[in-house]
Amino acid sequence: MATHCVVVRRCWGTRVLQALASVRVPATVIQLITDLRTYLQEKVEPPVYISDRRLVKSIQLLQVCTGLFARVTHYL
Repeated sequence: MATHCVVVRRCWGTRVLQALASVRVPATVIQLITDLRTYLQEKVEPPVYISDRRLVKSIQLLQVCTGLFARVTHYL
């Protein structure tokens, strides 16, 4: 059973890397997410801080979801 889990993890790891490589994120989407972060830091009370690392991770999550659940290469 444990061997099966390792094989599944390797398969998903490969698919995640392929998904990251296959999806291009346009500047408009990155700007939208950056604007959302600015809004949360400056306009919301109490302010919500989102680090650069989390911002990058959120963009990567969009790439992986788009890549894994799409049938062909897509652009966000």
